[in-house]
Amino acid sequence: EVKKFKNLKEIIGFIFAIAMYVMNAIAIMRMAKRTGVRNGWLAFIPIGDIYLLGRISDAGKGKRIRTKMLMTTVIVLAVLYVVWVAVLIGAAVSAPMSDTIPDMFIALLFGTLALLLIAAVCLTVFEYIAYYYICENFGGSSGIGYFVGILLGYFFMPIVSVVILLILSGKQPKLTDVPVEIPVAPEASNDSVF
Repeated sequence: EVKKFKNLKEIIGFIFAIAMYVMNAIAIMRMAKRTGVRNGWLAFIPIGDIYLLGRISDAGKGKRIRTKMLMTTVIVLAVLYVVWVAVLIGAAVSAPMSDTIPDMFIALLFGTLALLLIAAVCLTVFEYIAYYYICENFGGSSGIGYFVGILLGYFFMPIVSVVILLILSGKQPKLTDVPVEIPVAPEASNDSVF
């Protein structure tokens, strides 16, 4: 019976994690739509959501600074991960050929692991910078309060952060990528007798 209860907890946890992911993606997709950022469906794809966060935080600014920061960090993180896996495979292949794993592999392994950790911290910092600008854009004068809620929520209770993002996604942003149309004066008619 204890095993059944443990499996039930795992199933409920898995369903809860999927629900959180879907709600977060919906919030990001709605924000993308409100700011005029195309391809909002990318919110449901793991790297696409990070790209959209950057694009939404850059909305109305003209430059894509935060988008570039986020995507560059993701690419560096992916390359470092591939290098780390290659070093692990190299160590595993060379281990049977010698009595010990060569020091070079150990140094590469820990060096790459340290770089992975640094890149992951940078990605997290860049994501929070993007969240700050998103909260400022959607939250208006209450933007800093929304940002603090998201920040604390991710550390203590992630559902709070997702709920705040859903609330923000229902608000109208100050800045968008949608071009502003300037009203044109109606043309005078030429149906005059003179």
